[in-house]
This record gives sequence, structure tokens and C-alpha cells, in this order.
Amino acid sequence: MPSPIAHSLVGLAIGRMAQPKGLRSTLGWFGFALFSSNAPDLDFLAGLVFEGINDFHRGSSHTLLAAVVYGLVSAVALQLVRWKFWPTFFTATALYSSHVLLDACTGDVNHGAGARLLWPFSDHVYASPWLIFRGIRHGHAGDSLATFVRELATRDNVVHLQYELLLSLPILLVAYYFFHCPFRAARRSATGSTPNGRSDANVAET
Repeated sequence: MPSPIAHSLVGLAIGRMAQPKGLRSTLGWFGFALFSSNAPDLDFLAGLVFEGINDFHRGSSHTLLAAVVYGLVSAVALQLVRWKFWPTFFTATALYSSHVLLDACTGDVNHGAGARLLWPFSDHVYASPWLIFRGIRHGHAGDSLATFVRELATRDNVVHLQYELLLSLPILLVAYYFFHCPFRAARRSATGSTPNGRSDANVAET
């Protein structure tokens, strides 16, 4: 699996591009993007409570069905803070799915490449022919929390985290650049309009 660094940066990029019109760039929105893009790995907590910390990892939580369920639950819950249902549903589903799809593009050193994207309808493991990430070490099934932490701190993981930053950070920067859409400013200049829709001539007259 990629580390939370890759999942978070890609998630923030998706959150930036999918941000609904009229919704400001709040900490709540980007916190939602960060949480949603890492939510499938909450299966580590289930393993920590019930079994070895890795025992449930990349199971039913790492599927497209889980992404749709997460999107529905998020859309219903966030109506309480007046987020619109359908934009929230599609964004939450996309953020969750980004995690699963990135895992399918990873040669995981513990579980092999790919993910069971269509579970429970199929147990087939789907893996991208182009493995973007090598995956970080985090132990094996039955390992304790101490072993899990010790595996995470290996030199190989530190090197791979740097690789993830080099690969994922440009994606986030591109998303931020195009979100502001410099072409809109160019279009306004070409039509002689100001951001509030009034022409330069009208502004000059006032």
C-alpha cells in the first residue's frame, strides 16, 4: 500500500478540484478530504482491537462497494451541516475510491499487487499493469502494534516516502493551479469584464 502521504496529497487534490461552488476553502472541507482519502485504512484499527493489527487490512474496506457506502453515509451525515447531498456523495465516493485505486497500482510488499475492487461480487484481484508505488512495509498478519511500528520505521520506508512526495506533490500543485483557473482571468480580460460581471466601461463611468 502507499503511505498516508500519497493518499493524502492525492485526496487533497481531488478535494480541491471537486469543491462545490460557493463553498469556501475551509479547514472542515480539507479535513473531510484528508479523512475520506485515508478512511479505508481504518481496518488497521479493527485489527488492533480484535486481532493482529494487519489481519483485516485490504479486506472488504478496500473495495468500490465500500466507497459507495461511505459516500452515502457521508452525504446523509453531512446534511446536518447543510452540505448538499449529491455533491458530497460524489466527492466522498471519489475520495474513498482514490485510496482503493492507488492500492491497485501498488506492488504491496506484504499482500502482493492489486485489490479486490468488485468484492463481494467477485474475488478477482485487480492490479494495474503499471505499478506506480512499491508499497511500504508494515508487517504481516498476526503482528503486534510494536512490530507494526518497527516495520514502519525501516530505512526502505523512509526512502519510499520521499519517492511518494516527489510523485504526489506535483499532482496537488497542479490541482491548486487549475482550481483557480487562470483562463477565467484571461477570458474576463478579453471580454472587458471585471470579476463582478460589470464591464470596464461601466466601472469607469461610476
